[in-house]
Amino acid sequence: MRSGWNPGRRNRNVGTKAHGHGENNRLSIPESWHELKCFYEKLSSFVSIKRRIGTHDITFLVEPTQANWFHVITVEDACKVLAQLPQQDLKTLELIVIASQPASSAY
Repeated sequence: MRSGWNPGRRNRNVGTKAHGHGENNRLSIPESWHELKCFYEKLSSFVSIKRRIGTHDITFLVEPTQANWFHVITVEDACKVLAQLPQQDLKTLELIVIASQPASSAY
């Protein structure tokens, strides 16, 4: 005789569309309702770096980090990854921001 507890019977909709999986994954930056500035207008001190990847120019805005902190990606590493994309996909990409502050306090 088997036990009465089966974790699969508890909710069979977990991870499916019926449970709401995939509804809110737009990968967009949240906007503030009480402030009209865009996220890149709130950057305090940044360095602007322009790189050409294929036939497209992309601007990187890099904020300096705090002491003993580092960014998880460099501009050169990002350029190497972006160079692997098809050129038609790079047409819509103009700006990349590498920020050092957490999203909850900076934006």
